[in-house]
Amino acid sequence: MSIISNILFPFLSLWVLFILPGLGLMTLLPNPFIATLYMTGIGVIRYFSQYQAVSGQVSIDFVIRLITSCFVGLIILFVVAYFVKKTTSLIKDLEHLSLTDNLTAVYNRRYFELYADNYLVDSSLSNKPLCLLVFDIDHFKAINDTFGHNAGDLILQKLTQAVQMTIRKTDMFIRMGGEEFALLMPNTTLKDGIKLAEKIRIKIAHSTFHYKDRLIPVTISTGVTQFTDESLDELMYKADIALYEAKKSGRNRVSTFQYNPHDF
Repeated sequence: MSIISNILFPFLSLWVLFILPGLGLMTLLPNPFIATLYMTGIGVIRYFSQYQAVSGQVSIDFVIRLITSCFVGLIILFVVAYFVKKTTSLIKDLEHLSLTDNLTAVYNRRYFELYADNYLVDSSLSNKPLCLLVFDIDHFKAINDTFGHNAGDLILQKLTQAVQMTIRKTDMFIRMGGEEFALLMPNTTLKDGIKLAEKIRIKIAHSTFHYKDRLIPVTISTGVTQFTDESLDELMYKADIALYEAKKSGRNRVSTFQYNPHDF
Protein backbone atom coordinates (compact mmCIF):
# COMPACT_ATOMS: atom_id res chain seq x y z
CA MET A 1 0.00 0.00 0.00
CA SER A 2 2.83 2.36 0.88
CA ILE A 3 4.48 1.60 -2.49
CA ILE A 4 1.30 2.49 -4.38
CA SER A 5 0.88 5.72 -2.40
CA ASN A 6 4.50 6.66 -3.11
CA ILE A 7 4.00 6.06 -6.82
CA LEU A 8 0.69 7.90 -7.10
CA PHE A 9 1.31 10.60 -4.53
CA PRO A 10 4.97 11.56 -4.14
CA PHE A 11 5.31 14.14 -1.39
CA LEU A 12 1.97 12.93 0.07
CA SER A 13 1.81 15.69 2.68
CA LEU A 14 2.05 18.29 -0.09
CA TRP A 15 -0.74 16.57 -2.04
CA VAL A 16 -2.96 16.57 1.08
CA LEU A 17 -2.15 20.24 1.56
CA PHE A 18 -3.49 20.91 -1.94
CA ILE A 19 -6.64 18.78 -1.54
CA LEU A 20 -7.77 20.19 1.82
CA PRO A 21 -8.74 23.67 0.48
CA GLY A 22 -10.66 21.85 -2.28
CA LEU A 23 -12.71 20.01 0.33
CA GLY A 24 -13.56 23.32 1.98
CA LEU A 25 -14.44 24.81 -1.40
CA MET A 26 -16.78 21.89 -2.16
CA THR A 27 -18.53 22.45 1.15
CA LEU A 28 -19.24 26.05 0.20
CA LEU A 29 -19.73 25.53 -3.55
CA PRO A 30 -20.65 21.89 -4.26
CA ASN A 31 -20.31 22.15 -8.02
CA PRO A 32 -18.60 19.60 -10.35
CA PHE A 33 -17.40 22.41 -12.62
CA ILE A 34 -15.71 24.17 -9.69
CA ALA A 35 -14.11 20.86 -8.65
CA THR A 36 -12.76 20.27 -12.16
CA LEU A 37 -11.44 23.82 -12.38
CA TYR A 38 -9.77 23.53 -8.98
CA MET A 39 -7.99 20.25 -9.67
CA THR A 40 -6.91 21.44 -13.13
CA GLY A 41 -5.42 24.52 -11.51
CA ILE A 42 -3.60 22.40 -8.92
CA GLY A 43 -2.20 20.19 -11.71
CA VAL A 44 -0.94 23.20 -13.67
CA ILE A 45 0.68 24.70 -10.57
CA ARG A 46 2.42 21.45 -9.67
CA TYR A 47 3.57 20.86 -13.26
CA PHE A 48 5.14 24.26 -13.72
CA SER A 49 6.65 24.18 -10.22
CA GLN A 50 8.40 20.96 -11.20
CA TYR A 51 9.27 22.44 -14.61
CA GLN A 52 11.07 25.33 -12.98
CA ALA A 53 12.74 23.09 -10.39
CA VAL A 54 14.38 20.87 -12.98
CA SER A 55 15.20 23.59 -15.53
CA GLY A 56 12.50 22.69 -18.01
CA GLN A 57 12.95 18.90 -17.92
CA VAL A 58 9.89 17.06 -16.57
CA SER A 59 9.99 13.28 -16.65
CA ILE A 60 7.11 11.32 -18.13
CA ASP A 61 6.94 9.44 -14.83
CA PHE A 62 6.14 12.66 -12.99
CA VAL A 63 3.49 13.63 -15.57
CA ILE A 64 1.75 10.25 -15.20
CA ARG A 65 1.76 10.48 -11.43
CA LEU A 66 0.56 14.09 -11.59
CA ILE A 67 -2.38 13.21 -13.86
CA THR A 68 -3.25 10.20 -11.71
CA SER A 69 -3.19 12.13 -8.45
CA CYS A 70 -5.26 14.96 -9.94
CA PHE A 71 -7.80 12.44 -11.22
CA VAL A 72 -8.05 10.78 -7.79
CA GLY A 73 -8.41 14.22 -6.19
CA LEU A 74 -11.16 15.09 -8.67
CA ILE A 75 -13.09 11.94 -7.73
CA ILE A 76 -12.78 12.84 -4.05
CA LEU A 77 -14.09 16.35 -4.68
CA PHE A 78 -16.95 14.99 -6.81
CA VAL A 79 -17.98 12.63 -4.00
CA VAL A 80 -17.81 15.42 -1.42
CA ALA A 81 -19.83 17.76 -3.68
CA TYR A 82 -22.47 15.07 -4.22
CA PHE A 83 -22.96 14.39 -0.51
CA VAL A 84 -22.97 18.10 0.38
CA LYS A 85 -25.71 18.72 -2.19
CA LYS A 86 -27.73 15.73 -1.01
CA THR A 87 -27.39 16.79 2.63
CA THR A 88 -28.38 20.39 1.83
CA SER A 89 -31.41 19.17 -0.13
CA LEU A 90 -32.44 16.88 2.72
CA ILE A 91 -32.14 19.70 5.26
CA LYS A 92 -34.31 21.95 3.09
CA ASP A 93 -36.92 19.21 2.70
CA LEU A 94 -37.01 18.63 6.45
CA GLU A 95 -37.29 22.35 7.12
CA HIS A 96 -40.17 22.61 4.64
CA LEU A 97 -41.95 19.69 6.28
CA SER A 98 -41.53 21.20 9.75
CA LEU A 99 -43.06 24.52 8.60
CA THR A 100 -45.88 23.13 6.44
CA ASP A 101 -49.22 21.62 7.36
CA ASN A 102 -49.21 18.10 5.93
CA LEU A 103 -52.97 18.04 5.19
CA THR A 104 -53.51 21.36 3.44
CA ALA A 105 -49.91 22.07 2.28
CA VAL A 106 -50.05 25.65 3.59
CA TYR A 107 -47.72 27.00 6.26
CA ASN A 108 -48.36 25.97 9.86
CA ARG A 109 -48.41 27.78 13.20
CA ARG A 110 -44.65 27.31 13.69
CA TYR A 111 -43.99 29.20 10.45
CA PHE A 112 -46.32 31.97 11.62
CA GLU A 113 -44.52 32.29 14.95
CA LEU A 114 -41.09 32.34 13.27
CA TYR A 115 -41.75 34.81 10.45
CA ALA A 116 -44.85 36.90 11.22
CA ASP A 117 -42.76 39.38 13.23
CA ASN A 118 -40.84 40.21 10.03
CA TYR A 119 -44.09 41.47 8.49
CA LEU A 120 -44.78 43.60 11.55
CA VAL A 121 -41.29 45.10 11.59
CA ASP A 122 -41.48 45.87 7.87
CA SER A 123 -44.86 47.54 8.35
CA SER A 124 -43.50 49.72 11.17
CA LEU A 125 -40.32 50.73 9.30
CA SER A 126 -42.05 51.44 5.99
CA ASN A 127 -45.09 53.03 7.64
CA LYS A 128 -47.39 50.85 5.51
CA PRO A 129 -50.66 49.35 6.79
CA LEU A 130 -50.98 45.69 7.66
CA CYS A 131 -54.05 43.61 8.49
CA LEU A 132 -54.54 40.30 10.22
CA LEU A 133 -57.52 38.11 9.41
CA VAL A 134 -58.42 34.99 11.39
CA PHE A 135 -61.27 32.65 10.57
CA ASP A 136 -62.55 29.20 11.38
CA ILE A 137 -65.16 26.89 9.94
CA ASP A 138 -68.59 27.17 11.53
CA HIS A 139 -69.75 24.07 13.42
CA PHE A 140 -66.80 22.03 12.18
CA LYS A 141 -67.11 19.52 15.01
CA ALA A 142 -70.71 18.84 13.97
CA ILE A 143 -69.51 18.24 10.39
CA ASN A 144 -66.95 15.71 11.61
CA ASP A 145 -69.51 14.02 13.86
CA THR A 146 -72.13 13.84 11.10
CA PHE A 147 -70.08 13.05 8.00
CA GLY A 148 -66.85 11.65 9.47
CA HIS A 149 -63.30 12.95 9.77
CA ASN A 150 -62.48 12.11 6.16
CA ALA A 151 -65.17 14.55 5.09
CA GLY A 152 -63.70 17.13 7.45
CA ASP A 153 -60.24 16.66 5.96
CA LEU A 154 -61.63 17.04 2.44
CA ILE A 155 -63.35 20.29 3.42
CA LEU A 156 -60.12 21.66 4.91
CA GLN A 157 -58.24 20.88 1.70
CA LYS A 158 -60.84 22.35 -0.67
CA LEU A 159 -61.37 25.42 1.51
CA THR A 160 -57.62 26.03 1.57
CA GLN A 161 -57.46 25.83 -2.23
CA ALA A 162 -60.35 28.28 -2.57
CA VAL A 163 -58.66 30.80 -0.27
CA GLN A 164 -55.31 30.48 -2.04
CA MET A 165 -56.97 31.36 -5.36
CA THR A 166 -58.39 34.54 -3.76
CA ILE A 167 -55.40 36.00 -1.91
CA ARG A 168 -52.16 37.56 -3.15
CA LYS A 169 -48.77 35.85 -3.24
CA THR A 170 -47.46 38.37 -0.72
CA ASP A 171 -50.07 37.35 1.88
CA MET A 172 -49.10 34.86 4.57
CA PHE A 173 -51.75 32.14 4.76
CA ILE A 174 -51.50 29.84 7.78
CA ARG A 175 -53.39 26.90 9.19
CA MET A 176 -53.16 27.65 12.89
CA GLY A 177 -54.58 24.29 13.90
CA GLY A 178 -57.79 22.33 13.58
CA GLU A 179 -60.30 24.41 11.59
CA GLU A 180 -58.68 27.78 12.41
CA PHE A 181 -56.72 29.79 9.84
CA ALA A 182 -54.89 33.11 9.78
CA LEU A 183 -54.07 35.49 6.96
CA LEU A 184 -51.48 38.23 7.37
CA MET A 185 -51.90 40.89 4.68
CA PRO A 186 -49.06 43.42 4.19
CA ASN A 187 -49.74 46.83 2.64
CA THR A 188 -53.45 46.44 3.39
CA THR A 189 -55.73 48.92 5.12
CA LEU A 190 -58.52 47.82 7.43
CA LYS A 191 -61.06 48.73 4.75
CA ASP A 192 -59.29 46.57 2.16
CA GLY A 193 -58.87 43.78 4.71
CA ILE A 194 -62.63 43.74 5.37
CA LYS A 195 -63.32 43.64 1.61
CA LEU A 196 -61.02 40.63 1.17
CA ALA A 197 -62.53 38.92 4.22
CA GLU A 198 -66.02 39.35 2.76
CA LYS A 199 -64.83 38.06 -0.60
CA ILE A 200 -63.42 34.92 1.03
CA ARG A 201 -66.53 34.43 3.19
CA ILE A 202 -68.87 34.67 0.19
CA LYS A 203 -66.69 32.38 -1.92
CA ILE A 204 -66.71 29.68 0.77
CA ALA A 205 -70.46 30.00 1.39
CA HIS A 206 -71.20 29.64 -2.33
CA SER A 207 -68.76 26.76 -2.89
CA THR A 208 -70.03 23.20 -3.06
CA PHE A 209 -68.46 20.62 -0.77
CA HIS A 210 -69.44 17.04 -1.61
CA TYR A 211 -68.51 13.87 0.21
CA LYS A 212 -69.85 10.53 -1.02
CA ASP A 213 -72.58 12.27 -3.02
CA ARG A 214 -73.69 14.25 0.01
CA LEU A 215 -73.64 18.04 -0.08
CA ILE A 216 -72.08 19.61 3.01
CA PRO A 217 -72.87 23.30 3.65
CA VAL A 218 -69.77 25.18 4.81
CA THR A 219 -69.47 28.73 6.14
CA ILE A 220 -66.77 30.61 8.03
CA SER A 221 -66.67 33.27 10.72
CA THR A 222 -63.95 35.89 10.40
CA GLY A 223 -62.26 38.48 12.58
CA VAL A 224 -60.21 41.31 11.09
CA THR A 225 -57.93 43.83 12.76
CA GLN A 226 -55.24 46.31 11.72
CA PHE A 227 -51.69 46.42 13.02
CA THR A 228 -50.96 49.48 15.19
CA ASP A 229 -47.39 48.83 16.35
CA GLU A 230 -48.36 46.25 18.96
CA SER A 231 -46.73 42.87 19.50
CA LEU A 232 -47.72 39.79 17.54
CA ASP A 233 -49.49 38.32 20.57
CA GLU A 234 -51.50 41.52 21.04
CA LEU A 235 -52.39 41.60 17.34
CA MET A 236 -53.58 38.00 17.51
CA TYR A 237 -55.58 38.79 20.64
CA LYS A 238 -57.38 41.62 18.84
CA ALA A 239 -58.17 39.36 15.88
CA ASP A 240 -59.47 36.63 18.21
CA ILE A 241 -61.80 39.13 19.91
CA ALA A 242 -63.16 40.13 16.49
CA LEU A 243 -63.61 36.45 15.58
CA TYR A 244 -65.50 35.86 18.82
CA GLU A 245 -67.81 38.76 17.95
CA ALA A 246 -68.49 37.23 14.54
CA LYS A 247 -69.49 33.95 16.15
CA LYS A 248 -71.57 35.63 18.84
CA SER A 249 -73.39 37.65 16.18
CA GLY A 250 -74.62 34.55 14.36
CA ARG A 251 -71.61 33.17 12.43
CA ASN A 252 -71.02 33.30 8.67
CA ARG A 253 -69.98 36.93 8.95
CA VAL A 254 -67.01 39.28 9.24
CA SER A 255 -66.35 41.33 12.36
CA THR A 256 -63.66 43.89 13.11
CA PHE A 257 -61.90 44.65 16.35
CA GLN A 258 -63.48 47.39 18.41
CA TYR A 259 -61.32 48.73 21.22
CA ASN A 260 -62.68 48.01 24.70
CA PRO A 261 -60.48 48.83 27.75
CA HIS A 262 -61.94 45.82 29.58
CA ASP A 263 -60.39 43.50 27.00
CA PHE A 264 -56.85 44.52 28.02
